[in-house]
Amino acid sequence: MILLVAAMVVVVLTAGVPGRVQDMYASALCKIGNQNPEECDDSGPGDDTRSTADDPAPNVPSPEDRLPTPEEREPDLDTSWPLTVEPAIHGGDEEGGEEEDEDGEVEDPASRGTLTEEESPLWTEPGEYPQMDQYEQSQEDYQSLGEGSDGPCFFWDDMCCPERTCETKNEIEATIQGGRYSCLNPTDIMEHLCRPYAAAMFEHFLDGSGEDVNLPMDSFLEDVPEFEEEIEERQDRIISDALDEAEQRDIDRPMTFPISTEKAPWGYPPGEENGTEFVYDDVDWNNAVGSFHYWLEGEITVYPPDEEGGDPSYELDTSVNMEKWYDWERDNDDPVFEDDWKENIAGYSQSDLAELHQYGMAQEFWIRGDADLPTVEG
Repeated sequence: MILLVAAMVVVVLTAGVPGRVQDMYASALCKIGNQNPEECDDSGPGDDTRSTADDPAPNVPSPEDRLPTPEEREPDLDTSWPLTVEPAIHGGDEEGGEEEDEDGEVEDPASRGTLTEEESPLWTEPGEYPQMDQYEQSQEDYQSLGEGSDGPCFFWDDMCCPERTCETKNEIEATIQGGRYSCLNPTDIMEHLCRPYAAAMFEHFLDGSGEDVNLPMDSFLEDVPEFEEEIEERQDRIISDALDEAEQRDIDRPMTFPISTEKAPWGYPPGEENGTEFVYDDVDWNNAVGSFHYWLEGEITVYPPDEEGGDPSYELDTSVNMEKWYDWERDNDDPVFEDDWKENIAGYSQSDLAELHQYGMAQEFWIRGDADLPTVEG
C-alpha cells in the first residue's frame, strides 16, 4: 500500500499539476497512507499564489506596425519582376522501366528501331570456353613432373628428364624443319608435305612461352571452304529467325537485332571429340588446329515490305570468332603420324607431347582468331 501511494505521489508531482492543486493532492495522499498527520502539512511552497507581475507584456501591434502599400511592395528596379519560378525537374522512376506512349500503354521496344542485347532473341552470351576443364588441367600439371631443360636436348642428357622425353623434343624439331623445307621444294611429293601453319604451332609449343596465338582467320577461311559453308548455314538460320521475329512483331519500320551465337564445336565429325578424321580436307590446318569452337557476332536489320503483300528485306553484318586450347591428350599412346615411314622418323604420341608440357620443356597455349564477314543482303 505504501509503495502504491508513493507511486501515486510521484505521478502527481511529475504530472505538471500547478501550484495549490498539486499540494492538496500530496497532502491527501499522505494521510491515506497512514502517515503522521502532523507531518502531512498541506502548506508549503505551493501555497504561494503565483504572481503575474513578471509575465511579459502582450504583443500588441503599435500604430507604426502597418502593412506596406502596393507601391512599397514593388521591388527595386534592378531586380526581375515578376519573379520567375523554374519548375522542379523530376528524374522519374528510379527503378527505370519501359516507356509509355501517349495512351499510357507500354512501348514496344521494337518501335525504337533497335533492340538492346537483352531484348534481342538472337543474342546469347558466348560465355567461357566449353572445355575449360582441359585448360585447368593443363595449368595444374605444367612442370608437374619436374623442370626440364629449355636448351638443346641430347640423347645422353638424362639429368633433366627421361631419355624418351628428350628424343621427343628432338623429333619435333626435325618435324618443324621438314614441314618448312617441303614448302621450298617445287616437286609434287615435297609440296604435299608442306606444313607451314602446323610447323608454326609446333614451334610455339616448344618455345614454352604459353602466350596466345592469333590465328590468321582470313587465310583459314580461304584454305578451308568447308568452314565457309558452315558459317553460311549458320547465317541462314539467323536470317530465318530474324524474319520470323519481325513478322510476329508486325514491324512498320526497320528493326535491328544484335547477334551473338553460342560457341559451337567444329572440325571433327558430329559426335566425335578426338581422332584423326576431320570434316575438312586441308592437312596443314588439320595438324595446326584440328577442331575448335566458333561463334558469330554482329547485327541484322529487317526492313518492312516496300508494298503491301510484299516480302521484307534484310541486311546482315557479322564477324566470326574462334577459340581453341592447344593441348595434347595425356593418355593417348597412339602415334601422331599413322604412316609407317613418318612413324620411323617421328614416332612420338600425344602423351609424349603432353609430357614435354609436364616437364616444362614446352607449354600449351590458346589459339584465337576473328574476321569480319561480307555483308549479306536479301
